[in-house]
Amino acid sequence: MLPRSLATVHSPHWRAELDTTVRTYGGREVQPPGGVWYRATAMLTRLHVKGFRLLRDVDIEFPSGVPLVLIGPNAAGKSTVLEVLDFLSSAVRDGLSEAVNRDRGGFDLIRSAGFREPLEIEVAFTVGADVPAPFGDSAFEYQAHIDGAIGGGYRLVHEHVVQMPFGNPASRDVLLQMASQGGRAFNVTTGQSDEIHQEAWVEPILRLVRHDTFYPYLSLVTRVLAGIRIYPGFYVLPQWARDARETIHGPRDAAVVGPTAGLDRRGFELVKVLYDLQTNHEPEWAELLAAFRAEYPTVKKIEFPADAGGGRIALAVRDERFGRLTAWQMSEGMVAFLSLLAATLTPTPPAAIAFDEPDAHFHPSLIKRLAWLLERAAERTTVVVATHSDRLLDHLSDPAASVKTVEAGPNGTVLRSLDPEALRAWRERYSLSDLRARGQIDAANTDAGKR
Repeated sequence: MLPRSLATVHSPHWRAELDTTVRTYGGREVQPPGGVWYRATAMLTRLHVKGFRLLRDVDIEFPSGVPLVLIGPNAAGKSTVLEVLDFLSSAVRDGLSEAVNRDRGGFDLIRSAGFREPLEIEVAFTVGADVPAPFGDSAFEYQAHIDGAIGGGYRLVHEHVVQMPFGNPASRDVLLQMASQGGRAFNVTTGQSDEIHQEAWVEPILRLVRHDTFYPYLSLVTRVLAGIRIYPGFYVLPQWARDARETIHGPRDAAVVGPTAGLDRRGFELVKVLYDLQTNHEPEWAELLAAFRAEYPTVKKIEFPADAGGGRIALAVRDERFGRLTAWQMSEGMVAFLSLLAATLTPTPPAAIAFDEPDAHFHPSLIKRLAWLLERAAERTTVVVATHSDRLLDHLSDPAASVKTVEAGPNGTVLRSLDPEALRAWRERYSLSDLRARGQIDAANTDAGKR
């Protein structure tokens, strides 16, 4: 028998109601892959981490409608919160081996020092009511526990996926579970759970059951988690500042016109994302152009000239003083701001986007717009920010809801919320910058653990 929430999975309407628009790239019409551009209004709501670097035992409830802004001293664990989201996304998208070994040098470098229990990552997300049945109006929970193995390796020891329809929180439909002898994934075409086997449990079962017909809910979970986007910093260095050993690619480079899944974590193929917005998403493009020109009023328009090498388009702006400026003639701040706009104004936001010190390269006057962009993005998706910027805090509309202090406690990272009543009273006389300078918001490294 099918679970209640899976009974309508073969409705002939749900695929047709997703985005089947034919898009245009370089004058060429492109059909959506599989007949549909995947869209889902999903938002992360909770994260539990145990044994990941500094996060020895941390629970985070993501605020709704405002960004989560993490502040605190260096080495407290702010960026580690972003990294664990990236680790989860990479493990589901590229494989656990890639996330553990290629990206981080092995399991022993990931698990908290002296930690002997399995590393635990648990995340919950909601799917909005605007998404067609059977996906819409539901909450999902994904759990993965990873333990060490002989020879410095690792093994997956627990994996679990449940769905919880809104309005009935006691109902938990198990879609995937891993037992000691193997895994089981719910197949909606048979109404039964299929047995899943692999020789060594080194990859998530989610990667083995990516099939929209048999396992549509698990495919949804895979897409949502794999789509989480982390931006550790856009690679905007000008050519003269780069070392010969560094990558030769960056946001300033030309790109081949074509479909795009969104802005790369370092801003690569920025031109492709901007061109897609201009060609296929007029409202977002108009908003991006207005925001960019507000900060750079001498820029009249953004252009995409043909690259001299052929077969690609380049990025340029038309400046009323100097004419055309190529991407390589733009300042670091201009390229970083364009990258930030492309990331936050995406027409199909992921379940979460996270930025590490997004205020880098920005003049103080631009920080106000940065805060506005982050809060606007948080209306549609979960936004996480790690920052040291006092000015960014000053421009938050609801700092009590957004800000969490991150401290290096004696047993690892500790997250604390601000006291709304106390903050309201203090802000009658002081800005958050003032309060932080007086030590009323977050502790310095030398004070951590004393409260």
